[in-house]
Amino acid sequence: MKIRPLIVMGMMAASAVAIVAPTGQQAAQAMQASAASMSSLPPALRAAMMSGNPENIKQAILVLSGGDPARMANLAQNVASVATSMADSNPAGALSAVSAALDVVNSPSVMNAAAGAALSVAVAASTVSSNASVISSSPEGAGEVAVSAAQVVSDPGVYSQNPTAALSVMSNSNTVANTDSVATASPTVRARVTTILRVAQSNTALTNSDPTTVADIGAILGTANGGGDGETTGNTPIIPDGTGRITVKGFTPDTPDVDIVEQNPAQLGSPT
Repeated sequence: MKIRPLIVMGMMAASAVAIVAPTGQQAAQAMQASAASMSSLPPALRAAMMSGNPENIKQAILVLSGGDPARMANLAQNVASVATSMADSNPAGALSAVSAALDVVNSPSVMNAAAGAALSVAVAASTVSSNASVISSSPEGAGEVAVSAAQVVSDPGVYSQNPTAALSVMSNSNTVANTDSVATASPTVRARVTTILRVAQSNTALTNSDPTTVADIGAILGTANGGGDGETTGNTPIIPDGTGRITVKGFTPDTPDVDIVEQNPAQLGSPT
């Protein structure tokens, strides 16, 4: 799959949108959408989401899935989908939700069982981590989610599901990592994202999915570092191209119906 200029032309416009805070009307609409999305979750998982505690959310997913990796992925995907609707109205809750969802899918067994769902979780998490309200609320948390999302899409099986979407997540992660507030709150995030992307760039399994992977990841790193002329800034090579990816084009994460057997909520304990 090749990524052509039309996919990346909107980078600057998308970046501008990403830093604009929602209006009062938008926030109200976001709250309504969040409530509607939340109601689609099983009661025990909904209670865990409302607690705002990522460990509660993860535990709810594990209990409700019965330990089945595919069901874990399905539940994590639903949680991440709900989180995107919460980002403006409840940024802390959205961040907790995607953190838990990423933690669930970022394991070999889950990624092998449901690579597509893992990609959808990463795309949703990337959307949340690059949200202006989320970054303002917790720049350190946004940075950590950016790192985890980049790591998930660097898995060859996940990447092969849709290289365009995976590269977009990588670009978002790199952009978040280079945001001043994130870099100040968590100075290691930029280096960690860069390392993940450079390892992915040299992974032949990813290149087999998309022959342009090396150049595409190089373009992401080069753009974030302000280059595009082949120079080197410090120890970071600047790759010619000058393009990058901010939004996901041609990929909409699936939001599957919840198809699980509800467990006894008492097994989860009382969310705190």
